[in-house]
Amino acid sequence: MLIVRATKKLLDRIGPPNLNEGEQPTTLLGQWYATALFWKPQVALFVNEPTLLPVLMPLAPAATLLARFPQQVATVLAAHGTPETIISAELKQMHDHRLAKTANRSVVGIMNDFTRLAETYHTDTPAPDLLGLAIRLATTPCGPLYSKHVSPDCAPSRLPRTDPTDDPTAPRRPAGTDAVCRPVRGMRVHRCAHARRTRTKTTADTAPVVHQSNEMARRRATRSWWP
Repeated sequence: MLIVRATKKLLDRIGPPNLNEGEQPTTLLGQWYATALFWKPQVALFVNEPTLLPVLMPLAPAATLLARFPQQVATVLAAHGTPETIISAELKQMHDHRLAKTANRSVVGIMNDFTRLAETYHTDTPAPDLLGLAIRLATTPCGPLYSKHVSPDCAPSRLPRTDPTDDPTAPRRPAGTDAVCRPVRGMRVHRCAHARRTRTKTTADTAPVVHQSNEMARRRATRSWWP
């Protein structure tokens, strides 16, 4: 089951919440947050709660937004190099969907940041490619508001390569929950499953980001200054 937590301005367009108490998502990626961008034409912005992966798609027709959303997720995941078997398994769990109000202020904050960035990028091209824009947003480092110093485009590489359960009704473990990010002497550390070496990269307005290898993870236990 797919659960989308929408802002009030989007709920006004697509309908009232219908999530029952105790219902949990069965999708691999967990819950999604969504809002409306009142461009011409109007656009819906979705942000995945565990991974912060953004997805952009046309809002109209609003009545079929949630029904059209799974296919757009599949397109974005494929663009990030996610295996077809994972995408197919995710689509099977998204046939049934529920709508709810937002509950995680950190994700809402990230979604607001993506909205501002999308507005800036949108002014550069009057008719933007929504897939290309979503991929561009996914390269944005997210933190420290969400307690992670990681860009969402790393998320597809951390998806399991096999279905976590044979039971289609069992809740799935959200992707991205194994990321470890800690500050080291003023630097920001990010370890993800695909990191096989240590490297440093810089962005215009952020401190260097260190991709921590498994070897460094073993060494940190012997360092007394590690937080």
